[in-house]
Amino acid sequence: QLRSRLVTLSIYCFLLWITMFTIYILPGPYIKIMFALLGIFFIHIVSVFSAFGRLILHTGGMGSQRIFEQEFEDFLLPSGLHVSLLIMALEQVNKAYHNVVQ
Repeated sequence: QLRSRLVTLSIYCFLLWITMFTIYILPGPYIKIMFALLGIFFIHIVSVFSAFGRLILHTGGMGSQRIFEQEFEDFLLPSGLHVSLLIMALEQVNKAYHNVVQ
């Protein structure tokens, strides 16, 4: 828990530092453009980490047991791993939904 909170805190501090730096450096009209870009950047960071966190949560990726077999993991590229985790998470959510409905 502490490690993930420190990562999140460091990202927020970096964003705050960039914001203060742009206020100090840029003249008037450019500040509004930079604030808009930093806002979009902040929303992007939060949404990506939130989505990836939910993906890990639904697949049980932080557990002590393996999710995939070693041979399957060895041949996966990062994008393939992400897709495989997404498929597994969707299966877990659907299975949980059907168990609740029945």
